[in-house]
Amino acid sequence: MDNEHTNIIDRDWRIRAITTLTKDCKSPSGTVFKTGAPVVAGTFVEYATENIGITLPDPSAIYISIASRASNQGDDYITNNFLDNCVIFKDGHKTLNPEFESVFFDALENQITCIICSYSAIEVFANNSIPDDFHYIKERTNKCGEKYSKEQIERFINLDEKLDKILPGIFSVQSPSGTVIWQKYVWLKKLRDRLIHLKSRDWKSSESEATEYSLWTSLLSKEVINAPDIALSIIEHYLPKDKLRWIIKYRINK
Repeated sequence: MDNEHTNIIDRDWRIRAITTLTKDCKSPSGTVFKTGAPVVAGTFVEYATENIGITLPDPSAIYISIASRASNQGDDYITNNFLDNCVIFKDGHKTLNPEFESVFFDALENQITCIICSYSAIEVFANNSIPDDFHYIKERTNKCGEKYSKEQIERFINLDEKLDKILPGIFSVQSPSGTVIWQKYVWLKKLRDRLIHLKSRDWKSSESEATEYSLWTSLLSKEVINAPDIALSIIEHYLPKDKLRWIIKYRINK
């Protein structure tokens, strides 16, 4: 983002909204802010019984940041070095070296974090994109429809339907359903759901011939490290690539 004003170019990429004044402006209190002064989205938090003003972060950016950091760490330990550093040959087969159990479990935690936070980035983007006064008519088989408010959409409509039926109308774009990126999103969603709604068959020990169905096998997939990019590609489907500052800055600094 080379054309960004020098007063804000070094500000954090995860800020929800930031710009600069194009002309002098006087506040209601009488303070004059000069041209080029930063203007940021802000909010208040309570800390130690006091209200503190903070810069408002973009929730999707926060989740992408967490997922990307976890992706990099998981990539270092699992997809790049797992076989070389963590596996030994014992009793006729390859097995995890006990000396690397802690490293391996840390890496699995990073993979889990990457998947869950990447999915959450999409989910919060979808919810934030729905206008406050928006209503969605959900068709029923009896040709009647149910009317949902923004709050009801957020609570009762699943993310697939938001991405396929609701957001395309809001942003005036085609649904991503059926595309390559949609297939990757479905993969991400299925793995995220397995992690959030963990069943005993997913984590318990399995015989060697059934390892392909194991959750742990899925977490060792190199595709896991691409989860943040999958999330960004879904978000960018609805927006021009130069629309959101945090995405531009993330892409540049990646």
